[in-house]
Amino acid sequence: MLVIIMYFGLSEACAKNVVEIHNNLGPGQRLQTHCRYTVGAPRKDYGINYIENGKMESYEFSDEFTRTDRLVRTCTLRHGPNLMYHFDHLIVYRAAKSKNRCGQYRAWYAKPDGIYTRRDRALPNGFARPWSKK
Repeated sequence: MLVIIMYFGLSEACAKNVVEIHNNLGPGQRLQTHCRYTVGAPRKDYGINYIENGKMESYEFSDEFTRTDRLVRTCTLRHGPNLMYHFDHLIVYRAAKSKNRCGQYRAWYAKPDGIYTRRDRALPNGFARPWSKK
């Protein structure tokens, strides 16, 4: 007797990861962003953008990695007179070393006293660090 068993697995797509950058600096305050991503060597430069107060910029993407390198997203954030307050090369997302992570969430909030962050949409954001001044 020949028995044939077939197994069908449900394949589920990996949800995109999300990085959000929010401007909560106050009325009339613009936030300058310059974001990039690399996997070993630079892959993409998003150029300089401006976020108005109360608005946000969002990036959706999948993890990438090689045997020796992983995806890293960095942003330089600036605001104030002559853009004197800044964070240079803030790591806003870093992929796992050896596997894809699905549906990761990272939010960064620019406020007058510094940058705040959170990894869970259901939790409040927490203070990360104060602005540097040039």
